[in-house]
Amino acid sequence: MKQFILGVLTLVLLTACQDTETNREVSERVSPNGQAFTFMPIIEEGVTDVTIEIAWPTDWAYDPNKNAAVPTVATRAILSGGTSDLAPQDVLLMFEDKNSFGDFVVQTNHIIGSISFPNDYRDEVLPVVQEMLARPQFDDRWLEREKTRIAEANDGSNASPDQKMWAAVRHALLGDQPLVLSLSLTDPATVMSVSEAEVRQWHQQVLTKTGVTVSVAGAISEKEAGKAIDLLLKDLPSRPSVNLRYGEVNTTPATILLHDPNAQQTTIGFLGKVPSKPETIIFEDVLAMGFFARQGQSPLFDALRTELRASYQSYAGASAYDRRNHVIYIGAGVDVAKLEQARDVIAAAYDDYRENPDLTEFAGFRFAVASHIGDNFSYVDGAARGLTEARLDGADVSLVSDGFQAVESTLASAVAERMLADYPSSDEMIVVAVSPDRDALPGACVISRPKDAVNCR
Repeated sequence: MKQFILGVLTLVLLTACQDTETNREVSERVSPNGQAFTFMPIIEEGVTDVTIEIAWPTDWAYDPNKNAAVPTVATRAILSGGTSDLAPQDVLLMFEDKNSFGDFVVQTNHIIGSISFPNDYRDEVLPVVQEMLARPQFDDRWLEREKTRIAEANDGSNASPDQKMWAAVRHALLGDQPLVLSLSLTDPATVMSVSEAEVRQWHQQVLTKTGVTVSVAGAISEKEAGKAIDLLLKDLPSRPSVNLRYGEVNTTPATILLHDPNAQQTTIGFLGKVPSKPETIIFEDVLAMGFFARQGQSPLFDALRTELRASYQSYAGASAYDRRNHVIYIGAGVDVAKLEQARDVIAAAYDDYRENPDLTEFAGFRFAVASHIGDNFSYVDGAARGLTEARLDGADVSLVSDGFQAVESTLASAVAERMLADYPSSDEMIVVAVSPDRDALPGACVISRPKDAVNCR
């Protein structure tokens, strides 16, 4: 339900709102009940939608005594479970009729809930959402249905070689920490064992009005936004603030081969940790790794397709396991007979790029990335998510008001400096491959299941 922002101001709208709000100006506000929130009004022709996001801090994923699947099951059940007065199908029809949409994103440090709606329907949609948040209907039949769906969708036995490879990487990095289970959920038994009591415990402990991070974007005034936030949080309990926890990442270099006799493709991946740099992780790291792997005459493309002629696909990027553990990664599908060569070629291409990058064509690539991010932030829900993630990362939230310019202003020299100063060399990274040939990578620690990667450290 994305409402495209046309970017054209009308005199009527501007005159009506100019005393209190400025279009796309990001500011910190406080609701009547004292809840702080990040606010970005969008006062543009054709824009009627609003998105409100609430991020609840959580340490559930780090507790060895908690079932890692509970947050996913609970949030799905809330979304599909209806209210005490409305059956699930009636809630669904109401949202469809009002062109509204709700969602949860389960992260390791936060649960992000969002609701998007036309502002004209605010008084009809938000009371239903408030009821769903405060008094969810965890009906046994709906819980079983959601558990079955989640278990089938994440069943590790059906994973592709690429998925198994990155699962092995997570086990190698995180070992036996509870966090690794939250990032995978590949065991159907873990999901199916979730009980109603656990779901209710999670709801009481996590969905509170304490310590939340709130963002609002769209066609709404500060006063309306504040009242809407207070309504959504009204009946949630107050509890002691959660002290966020973070995973302990073992970055000791290792070379691991997951032997899968049934694998239809051989894959290889490199992963290394980089220092958290929240103000630029979206831009410098995504630009650096994206340029390295871009289609055409990129270092990775040239190394595998031109020199080795052994790659079916290749990619690179930046990600994070939690708010403090940021990583860069490279992945490729290769000919099983050339796996060892591919490992060496990728390593050499990456090291040369890291130390001596040719950024001659960087500006064109940066423009394409800037346009994509700018387009995403032009949507009401994209803007709200950008505000939320920036706040949680400790980044500059004002960058969201003009995503295109924020990326376009990233200098090639800054990207080169970031790589040379902060990126690991290839021999400092974890290398994992999946192959039907257990001898395809001489010297590798050979395993048969992703979770056995912990034994290779």
